[in-house]
Amino acid sequence: MKQNAILHPEVAVRLLTPADDGHQYFFGYYDLPAISGNGSLHLVNRVPFRDRLPRSGDVADLCLLDLTRPDQAPVPFAQTNAWNFQQGALAQWVPEGSSEQVLYNDWNGKTYETVICRPATGQERRIGKPVATVSPDGRWGLSLNFDRIWDFRPGYGYCCQKDRWTDDPQPEEDGIWLVNLLSGDSRLLISYAQLGMLYNDSPELENRKIVVNHITFNRTSDRFLFLVRFFPEPGGHWLTGLGTADLSGIVYKLRPYTYASHYHWRDGRTILIHADPGTGKALVELDDLSQNTRVYDPDFFSQDIHCSYSPDRRWIVGDGYPDKDGYRAIQLYDRHSKKGLVVGRFQSPAVPVVDIRCDLHVRWHPSGRAITFDSTHEGFRGVYFMDLGNVIDASGH
Repeated sequence: MKQNAILHPEVAVRLLTPADDGHQYFFGYYDLPAISGNGSLHLVNRVPFRDRLPRSGDVADLCLLDLTRPDQAPVPFAQTNAWNFQQGALAQWVPEGSSEQVLYNDWNGKTYETVICRPATGQERRIGKPVATVSPDGRWGLSLNFDRIWDFRPGYGYCCQKDRWTDDPQPEEDGIWLVNLLSGDSRLLISYAQLGMLYNDSPELENRKIVVNHITFNRTSDRFLFLVRFFPEPGGHWLTGLGTADLSGIVYKLRPYTYASHYHWRDGRTILIHADPGTGKALVELDDLSQNTRVYDPDFFSQDIHCSYSPDRRWIVGDGYPDKDGYRAIQLYDRHSKKGLVVGRFQSPAVPVVDIRCDLHVRWHPSGRAITFDSTHEGFRGVYFMDLGNVIDASGH
């Protein structure tokens, strides 16, 4: 009989969310602070289905899991209509390392908002722009047009209204917005018209519709990375323009349209990214300013992964897409010894729509000795905890 999970002998995995209460549970993206700074509380999304895309009016419950009390059920603290299966409502602890304050996106019936709340007290305040990324210091957010993203990839956008600029390939009034999370003020930082001039610089691309699909602050909260992509022709594929910018809106064009995928900031200027440095697809470290690259173990990192550094930056963890047998692997790599191993493989049932798939989206525990991930290998969507302590201790860490 085919196993639904194959584990390394030195790791232990346990299910954090209920398996029998009629709900589906997940957190979402791999690079968001899912766990409170003190390591005790885990954010999760709870929804009643997993077999279709969200529709306008579908509600997600935002819940807290107490990691110190594995017998306790998830405790709801908010609801939202602004969510998707890949990133949830972008719920996260703010500033990073907080154990008291949570940020998430919501829809108020007319527009999307950012909500900053304290689950313990119910206190909240709302900001009139949704955010796609938050600076680690909790001061800044960057807002994108989630309706435009929905039209491009429903797994990452929201479905509550039609894109105001749906027929404008590169609008001057839309793009990347800088949001002051302390005052609530926002301003258009970089327009799609500007990005079109920078990236759609050939005749065949001049009038192509573009979208910023992913965007993330660096570790020092003063620069950010973005991926700009063009809407593909029917049956075609998009390519990715890679860039960084500072908070004044000065763009540093790292790559024209090429292959670039998942990434993670190591510090204020170094990016770990699965991309093509000119020698083929690989996991590379890219210096934001010099553009120097370093390729990581091409035999071990042979496929695209959701990659992230451990809190101490010694380890890289990543999860990829299903192999020929339908399993998703979790890979762990020691940057000191330059050795990697697969710590688990999890069966990934096929889905009718690609944007409702369940990527593992592995996330670090603040201790750096454990990870959590989403999976459907047991026949439902759930959140799991993997203890890596024995593997890390065996390395002499």
